Amino acid sequence: MGPKGGERVDKKLVATLKAKAKDFKAKEEAKAKANEWLLPSTAGYLEAEDGGNTTRFKQHESAANVDAQTRRKLFDLDLKDLGPYRMRFSRNGRHVVLAGHKGHLGVLEWKKMRKVTEVQVRETTRDVTFLHNETFFAAAQKRYVYIYDKRGLEVHCCTHHVAANRLDFLPYHFLLQSVGDLGVLTYQDTATGEVAAQHKTKQGRSDCLGHNPWNGVSVVGHGNGTVSMWTPNMSQSVVSMICHHGPVLATACSADGRYLASSGMDGQIKVWDIRAYRELHSYFSVTPAVSLDISQTGMLAVGGRSHCQIWKDALATKATSPYLADRIPGKQLSNLRFCPYEDSLMMGHSGGLRSIIVPGSGEPNFDTWTANPFETKKQRQEGEVKSLLDKIPASLITLDADYLAKIHVKQSKGVTKVHTDGANAGAGDGGGAGVRLGPKVGEVVTEETARGKIEFGLGKPHKRYRKRQQNVVDARNEQVRELKKERSKAQNEADRKRGRVHDPSRIGKSDPALSRFVK
Repeated sequence: MGPKGGERVDKKLVATLKAKAKDFKAKEEAKAKANEWLLPSTAGYLEAEDGGNTTRFKQHESAANVDAQTRRKLFDLDLKDLGPYRMRFSRNGRHVVLAGHKGHLGVLEWKKMRKVTEVQVRETTRDVTFLHNETFFAAAQKRYVYIYDKRGLEVHCCTHHVAANRLDFLPYHFLLQSVGDLGVLTYQDTATGEVAAQHKTKQGRSDCLGHNPWNGVSVVGHGNGTVSMWTPNMSQSVVSMICHHGPVLATACSADGRYLASSGMDGQIKVWDIRAYRELHSYFSVTPAVSLDISQTGMLAVGGRSHCQIWKDALATKATSPYLADRIPGKQLSNLRFCPYEDSLMMGHSGGLRSIIVPGSGEPNFDTWTANPFETKKQRQEGEVKSLLDKIPASLITLDADYLAKIHVKQSKGVTKVHTDGANAGAGDGGGAGVRLGPKVGEVVTEETARGKIEFGLGKPHKRYRKRQQNVVDARNEQVRELKKERSKAQNEADRKRGRVHDPSRIGKSDPALSRFVK
């Protein structure tokens, strides 16, 4: 309908309304296509068309149906003369460090198949791990643990790590930990070079070590079938669980800290709920699993002899069959690791390295403040400085990561809640600001704190501070002393009125048991 006769049309208003309608339509279209614009919230998985088992799919079949960039991640590196090999990924998944048992060490930018460094130490090497980033790595050699830089030059010899079999690194605490033939768990701060702690496990030799990513607690497997958990600030294990009837071969913790997978010589692979310390379910393996790993999406990789199996949704519930399976003919598998933020699994074996495609194993969305797979040199340097500034002290590692954020009030006999409305305020302050000797409003006071003892939260440093403050002469201390004298004088006056005056002549009359001491 057009305007009536004689009415004027506001062309500017009409143009504005049309522009708003067009903008609203564009927003609705953008909202409808939001799922296409945003990153995927869930990872894709491999599915069979007939709904059958996906373990029958081979790696060459997967490679024929993926893009060229993913196909490049499928390789087999032949290093048969210096194995078996152990390997570890960097936090962002771009680099991998490998160590041959006969002393071959190397760092690869594996996606581009570019060699960063290579060195032959001519000594038995049992394990290897990256430190805070790919520029430094540590190797457990015949007697000590050595730290190398990205050029392959030895920069430090850790003489406190003796005969180490397994290494692990806590990135948020800058702690390098090791355990070996002596059964000693050693923590070393790589930021300062000092040894944070050394604990004797008292359970013999151990070659199984890991940590819980959620709280930083170390997980150690022993030859008597037990799995113990340790923190640097306690000389005894915080948790000790009997998991298997034989030696523990491997352990792995989920990223959220809820589940623990363990394998033993008895052929059992058990999944534990760490929060309740109870077994959820178990799987039987024909060959004992020598290596376990849990991906960022919760997949469980199991490797033993020349076989490797990947289980999907096998932690919270018991899976009926594996998700994928792979075999390395004529080789002995030594360890396996999921690549962070990639659908890939790498295996170290007696003949070198092998990488396979595992759809859905990597986290599809990454946080660049934590680990950036596409970081530049400048970003890596800035991230290193930031991580040093945000470094968490080793003394803050606890079994309950939320413990430090809680307020704990110790209850005891005679607990009373005292409200002070200026009753204990200093003289002349009118109940307002001034010197107050009594408790705060709503403060919980126990019998011990009423006698002037420190109940919790204040230790020896506070006592030393209070002792030094006794010799400080200032206006506040003078007021406190005057108030104490007045209170003491008032208390003596009240005792005198009640007949509690100290009189040696009345000792025998008030207490017959002390009459023999009266002269």
